Amino acid sequence: MKRRVFLDTEKSLASYQVEYAELRIREIIEALNVLEHNPMIGRPSTNGKRELVTGRRSHSYVALYRNVVDVDMAFVLALGSQKEIGDAK
Repeated sequence: MKRRVFLDTEKSLASYQVEYAELRIREIIEALNVLEHNPMIGRPSTNGKRELVTGRRSHSYVALYRNVVDVDMAFVLALGSQKEIGDAK
């Protein structure tokens, strides 16, 4: 069975008027596809969650996700720019 990755794009970058939003969304989804074959690649976070850093420099994002082995699926719970998240810490 092929592992699936779920990402709710209803509140996507396009809704925030990010420059080249469609391109960035494609890049992020391509990066998240690595979770299909290696769901443990992200760095450990809290409560069994993990963080996957995608992109580079000012175009880098952090995806908070949870891998649910029982249903063979990785759920992306949150996505934010690394700069924004770094400023919040």
